[in-house]
Amino acid sequence: ISIPSGVTSISSGTFSDCNSLKSVVIPNSVTSIDGYAFSGCSSLTSISIPSGVTSISSGTFSDCSSLKSVVIPNSVTSIGYQAFFGCSNLASISIPSGVTSIEKMAFGKCSKLTSVTFNNKSGWYYTSDSSATSGTSISVTNASTNATNLTSNYQSYYWKRK
Repeated sequence: ISIPSGVTSISSGTFSDCNSLKSVVIPNSVTSIDGYAFSGCSSLTSISIPSGVTSISSGTFSDCSSLKSVVIPNSVTSIGYQAFFGCSNLASISIPSGVTSIEKMAFGKCSKLTSVTFNNKSGWYYTSDSSATSGTSISVTNASTNATNLTSNYQSYYWKRK
């Protein structure tokens, strides 16, 4: 499916549970993708988020079990609760420099996720309080360790960057 140019937002649940949706082209005019917009699109294999988007909302791509490739633009500053939860074929992802928060369970049940690269490696910490401005410092220099931490060890925490 190709979303027409000029569309600026994709509403919550728009494509939710579209099991036969294999690919989608999102135009650069889109600046907002609401929660659960593509949730349960079990045949979707790749997604490129447009550069005008600043937030990946809660559950946006949850349970997209065939999703293997995600391109997150530098414009994104936050990754929401369960944004990629259950993307069981996602093996690697790059977190752009602009991201300053990753909500809990964002990558929960991403069983094949083995590499998470943070483009900005400084100032990261995790906390159980979503409004906290400090927490337990965490190193994000090792892509494999990052994947383990985001999918299991610290998946129930909010990750933030100062």
